[in-house]
Parts: sequence; C-alpha cells; structure tokens
Amino acid sequence: MIRKIGILGGTFDPIHIGHLLIAKQCQDLLGLEKIIFVPCFISPLKRNKPMLDAATRLKLVKMAVQDNKAYEVLDWEVKQGKVSYTIDTLKFLKQKYPVNTRFYFISGSDVLKHLEKWRKVDELFKLCQFIVVKRPCFSTKVPKGAVLVETNITDISSTQIKQRLKQGKSIRYMVPDSILSCLIKYFQNKKIKVF
Repeated sequence: MIRKIGILGGTFDPIHIGHLLIAKQCQDLLGLEKIIFVPCFISPLKRNKPMLDAATRLKLVKMAVQDNKAYEVLDWEVKQGKVSYTIDTLKFLKQKYPVNTRFYFISGSDVLKHLEKWRKVDELFKLCQFIVVKRPCFSTKVPKGAVLVETNITDISSTQIKQRLKQGKSIRYMVPDSILSCLIKYFQNKKIKVF
C-alpha cells in the first residue's frame, strides 16, 4: 500500500493561518496521510533576512501544529545551519521513509517565478509530486508534472504580517492563537507591539 505524505516547506516567518489552511485543504483533496512542515534555515532565493531567527521560527511551527496528529515538523534543515535546498531535504526523507512512500511537495503559485532557479529542479520532480496552490495575483501556469490546486482560502502572507507589525497594526486572526503570546514576548524587546 502506498503511503501519501505532503511536505510543506518554507521560511515560516512567521507561520500563519494560511499555511495551516493550505495544508488541510491539500491533505483532504489529495488524501494525504500526514503533512510534514519543514522550516528552512536560510532560503537560497530570499534576499531579505528573516524577521525571526531560525530557532524561533521552528518553535512557532511546532506550537502551531501540535494539536493535529496528522501534522509533523521536520527540524532537519534548521539543524543543518546553512542554506536549505529542497532537493537535499527530499533525498533525506526518501532515505528515512519506506520505499512505498509517495511525497507531495506543496507550494504556493508565487514560487513559480523562481522555480527554474531551484537546485536540481528536474531531479526534484522525480522524487515527489509537485503541488502548486493557486494564490491571487500570481501565475497559474504550472510546470509539466505539477498539479494545480484551486483554493478559496483568504490570501495571507508572512510579508503582510511583517508589514502590519511595522505599522503597529494587529495580526490577531492572521496567526494561530497558540503562537500569538510567543510573538508578543519575542517583539517586546524590539519595541514592536503585537496585538
């Protein structure tokens, strides 16, 4: 019997409701046994330094998914302490899981503009089924071999959350309640109000 496992990788700076809703919708639509959340240490394609350090981002992801038995967090990329490449993570997971496991890498359509820059992207497509979740204002022309998933989920991004924090606006209901108090503590020293 084939095991179907979803992988949701990203910076998660911070993790938000959109990540969790996308994970759930893909799990239901594709019949995935579980979703593995993979926070990166450093993204090779993002020029800006993350707002939150890697250890905090990892902690918040764990807190956000802890009440769902079908969600798991892989700390492998953070523990590597270097630029994170999806191809390396997939190879690691292929060795960790039995041969009857099929992986589904879940990503938003916003990454399509950079996909050709991903390390060994052709090999990556051989190791997993690539799932593209449609996001407003981004291309929906998916590469050969990828599957487009349409959602009716409100578009929330980590970029929006960071902008709201800088403007002193509330991020309540954009992030899980389970991580809100942790974000408040984190930003107290930076004199940024989180409410």
